[in-house]
Amino acid sequence: MSTQLHSMAEAASERVASLHRMLDAWDGWCSIALLVWILTVCKEFNAILAIMRAVLLLPRHGTSVSYSQLQGELAIESISRARICMVFAMQGFRLVIAITMLYYGILFLAYTTSVSDLLLNTVALEFVIGIDEVLFETLAPVRVRHLFRNVDG
Repeated sequence: MSTQLHSMAEAASERVASLHRMLDAWDGWCSIALLVWILTVCKEFNAILAIMRAVLLLPRHGTSVSYSQLQGELAIESISRARICMVFAMQGFRLVIAITMLYYGILFLAYTTSVSDLLLNTVALEFVIGIDEVLFETLAPVRVRHLFRNVDG
């Protein structure tokens, strides 16, 4: 009887050790998924700050735009205070959305229970944050896309 009890205890001990290894692996995958999500949202923060910095560096006389035939570039030479306020309002709105997505994305990933669901949820969050760029690249007219690529502020 004691041999049987001893083998049952060893089997239980092996199962507990296996469970600990699985949890350690889960922590690693969860950490990687959270890191990827946080870095993705930080990329959005950097884009917001770059636009705000670029607008602040422009002279404030009224909006003036020029087009260079040689280089094929559209240059924003100055911007009015009203347009600066509009740009800042839009970037503030983007910032609120990015912070909200960061918070709820972290919760979404933290409460995921399996590795396969974690991978799927990470890809889904990346899809949600990048859908606007995909829609712009596929649905905007070629002239508008060309205009946006060639703006020099």
